[in-house]
Amino acid sequence: MCQEDGYQRLVFTSSAISATAGFMVVSCVVSYLYLKRRAQLQKISSKDWKIPFAELKTWREGEGQRSNGRLGSGADMGHSRASLRSKGSVIPVCKQDEDVFLYKGELVMAKRIHKKYLAVSFSLTREINQIRQLNHRNVNPLIGACVELNQVRVISMYAHKGSLYDVIHSSSIKLDATFLVSFAMDICKGMTYVHTSPVCYHGNLKSSNVLVDRSWTCKVGDFRMFYLREGEVLTADPTDVARRQFWTAPEVLREERLDDVGWQKADVYSYGIILYELLSRKHPYDNYWDDEPQGEAHHTTGAKYTERDYTLTVVFCTILDTHSSAAQFPTPPLVMIVL
Repeated sequence: MCQEDGYQRLVFTSSAISATAGFMVVSCVVSYLYLKRRAQLQKISSKDWKIPFAELKTWREGEGQRSNGRLGSGADMGHSRASLRSKGSVIPVCKQDEDVFLYKGELVMAKRIHKKYLAVSFSLTREINQIRQLNHRNVNPLIGACVELNQVRVISMYAHKGSLYDVIHSSSIKLDATFLVSFAMDICKGMTYVHTSPVCYHGNLKSSNVLVDRSWTCKVGDFRMFYLREGEVLTADPTDVARRQFWTAPEVLREERLDDVGWQKADVYSYGIILYELLSRKHPYDNYWDDEPQGEAHHTTGAKYTERDYTLTVVFCTILDTHSSAAQFPTPPLVMIVL
């Protein structure tokens, strides 16, 4: 009888210990997940991205920075990146001086958003912080934003070589095959990282939004940022507005409702247009552009089509695909394999 009671007490004690241990493990896991989630929310909802406009120091024309050459200097890019990095010179920093500032001793680009004011919401804060947390050598860092009255600006790191658009369409710069592939791979790596991040997609990819740093490395930047740009009033002339749409996927122009995957496919379309620019050194649809557009992108029917254009189009179609359905566009990793 005593042995049976002892056995029952042992079973009860073992069960109690197991239950307590299990409860403690579950409690620890739940607590860890809760604290992790709380830290993520705090990080996403942090408003340290807000930068007072007074902290942006005006950069005066004529000041210089130590750099590696500048657009318009007659640089021949038929060399390795290492050889280009070794050619330092004092140069003026930027042709768009009104958007270039010094912030905490660093040159930054403070791009103006055409809005009088910006209401700071949780959605806006999350949008900005998610992009700020991106950390990749082919993504241009977003520093923050200024949201003061009549001074709504997006502040990002300054790119000393300007945009890829500047490089492609500069007649004084020669691009060899090595650089073409290198630029294409840089963009693809950056977009692959973006597509696998919480940001999910870029939404505004074009050659003017791909920045080139001191070492001729391409970095994607100037994301679409719906909440930041909502209500923005563009004052550009109709021709300029139409040209800005050349990199935009048809489904976006049709204002279709897209999920994250749909926006990623639209990014791939935009990337294909950039590839055409790199290969041809021409503006998108250069042979088909009407001299007097009426505010929207359209094609003319009598454009000349050269043998070189045909070759470039074949290459372009091989990499991008020409199906009308965005769902059939390849992913950035697949594009990298093709390249």
